[in-house]
Amino acid sequence: MAWNEPGGGNRDPWSGGDRDQGPPDLDEVVRKLSDRFSNLLGSGRGGGSGGNSSGGGGGASGSGFAGVGLVIGIIALIGWLIASIYIVNEGERGVVLRFGRYLETTLPGPHLRIFPIDQVEIVNVEQRRFREIGYRSAAGGGRQPAIRSVPKEALMLTQDENIVDVRLAVQYQIKDPRAYLFNVLDPEAVLVQVVESATRETI
Repeated sequence: MAWNEPGGGNRDPWSGGDRDQGPPDLDEVVRKLSDRFSNLLGSGRGGGSGGNSSGGGGGASGSGFAGVGLVIGIIALIGWLIASIYIVNEGERGVVLRFGRYLETTLPGPHLRIFPIDQVEIVNVEQRRFREIGYRSAAGGGRQPAIRSVPKEALMLTQDENIVDVRLAVQYQIKDPRAYLFNVLDPEAVLVQVVESATRETI
């Protein structure tokens, strides 16, 4: 019905007499849109935050677990680096084994290995080692050390079938750490056998 038709009461649509038929309030529309965006983003603002509070809590819990996992990973990495670093001092050599097989010999200084795959045996190549044959010395009460005889090593049979008591002190120094570790099972036992054999041939 037109506003000027009979029965229309001559109502003017621009007069503001009938507000119920007009468009919705712009402020109300903006407020509702803002509330919906807030709910979607999990801000929990206003009355609409109650329905999505559980979703927001789940997101915070997930991020918390991720943070804890990151911290644990960093700590594990630092621990692995500490276990992988080894230092060879002056006068020493590091013999690196990978899966039990020889890999390399490292010089003095800091080095990095793959832990726990690699193992390192440190060998002193400048130390003068001392081996007693036929006797053992021990600290005594006086100035002179007490000496204990070892007949199994000391008593030898000469070429003219006499028994003599021989006591030796051998000093040696490791030249090749790889050969020292892998060529013989017991280097000191081999040393004693070689010295005893050479001594018997001499006397």
